[in-house]
Amino acid sequence: QEKLVADIERTEELVPTLERLRGGEARYRPNMQYFGGVDGIKQVYEDLIANNKEKKVYGFTGIHAVYKLMGEEWINHILRYRPAMGVKWYALAVDSPESRNLYANDEKHLRETKFFPSDYNFEVELAAYDDKVAAISFAEDYPWAMIINDKKIAETIKEIFRYVHKTLPSPKNQVADATESKA
Repeated sequence: QEKLVADIERTEELVPTLERLRGGEARYRPNMQYFGGVDGIKQVYEDLIANNKEKKVYGFTGIHAVYKLMGEEWINHILRYRPAMGVKWYALAVDSPESRNLYANDEKHLRETKFFPSDYNFEVELAAYDDKVAAISFAEDYPWAMIINDKKIAETIKEIFRYVHKTLPSPKNQVADATESKA
């Protein structure tokens, strides 16, 4: 009984030291979650929409790849669900017929889109929201997604997005430039 009392006293003495070393329960811990396949990609989109306190997403996307892998029915579901949840999407997309089609409904879909020239190509999506980054590969042979929960990484992606967004012309100017160059 004396040994047990002594062990309890020693443990009670160690607890404050251990808590100080751990940084307390509120200490921020970055983490990553991996999701395989199309169903995994859907889970990441669910998090991006349902667990988004800021209600903003800053994303680089190859829309043509999303259509090719995920299909129009699922995309239409997301285009209804995300705005209904009040989440605005700021998109930098590869210029493609699919991207232009979506751009025509930006206001309706609570989205703002600018385009990379069509000679740039990527079949992924990289989206920052809150303190998270979603990395999604639409590779047909093995689609996958990851959520990185790290404030510094998310802020860096947002800053890169803001810089690129600022340097790209508005889509209306891009259409005007293309029309003038054909004349």
